[in-house]
Amino acid sequence: MKALTLVSVSAAALLAASPVAAQDKTNWTGPYLGAHVGYGTGDWDGTLSTSAGCPGTCADSGFTDPTRSLNGDGILGGIQAGYNWQFANSPIVVGFEADISWDDISGQGTAATDKYNPWVWSKQHDLSLDYFGTARARIGLAQGPFLPYITGGLAWGKTSGTLAVSQSHDGTGSIIDGTSHAYSDDTHVGWTIGGGLEYRVSDAWSLKAEYLYMDLGHADYAFKDGTVFDDPKGAAFDTDSFSSDLKMHVVRVGLNYHFN
Repeated sequence: MKALTLVSVSAAALLAASPVAAQDKTNWTGPYLGAHVGYGTGDWDGTLSTSAGCPGTCADSGFTDPTRSLNGDGILGGIQAGYNWQFANSPIVVGFEADISWDDISGQGTAATDKYNPWVWSKQHDLSLDYFGTARARIGLAQGPFLPYITGGLAWGKTSGTLAVSQSHDGTGSIIDGTSHAYSDDTHVGWTIGGGLEYRVSDAWSLKAEYLYMDLGHADYAFKDGTVFDDPKGAAFDTDSFSSDLKMHVVRVGLNYHFN
């Protein structure tokens, strides 16, 4: 929220000197297309589970602590398109906007299973948000070239993950006997709400600053398609899963071209 405040104040101060700021009326009706950059955080909160203490025939040994929160943050960038309708002789502006963003947000966690004598399993799981998008309604109150607005609607995110599993033998001084890998991908679908401020630099161009909170809902990451101890001939490691919710905070600035 501090970042959004700084962006909004800076943009308003910088653009106040523009001749457009002196205009009394701005027509917001029409389609637009633009691009954005920003910063986001993501939190995967969920529970790890395993159907076996080790691949194949071992009994279920469970995790010492199955609950996990994987946190990540990073920059993002993408494109957006939308349409505004401004009611005649009214400052009320309603519209619709869809966007897609690519990012480098990822989280990492580690876990250990309870000992299944004489083996102990140490596991590292990594989740990444590959890209995400929204489809939102907007409603604002035009104040000359300024358009403060609130927005909300559908949100979704495409994610992927990896699992690295190291096997130790505690009977011979905790010797690491090997590492297995497995993979997973999923799509989260949920909702978003937020707000922003758009400023009309000219008849054709506008700048905006925006904050979005996203609840991307639930997904079950079932780690599969790996091999035991990096051996191409080994059995697939497919016993673990991570049942997780994904929530995000996004701050971004954008530039729009208006076709009206």
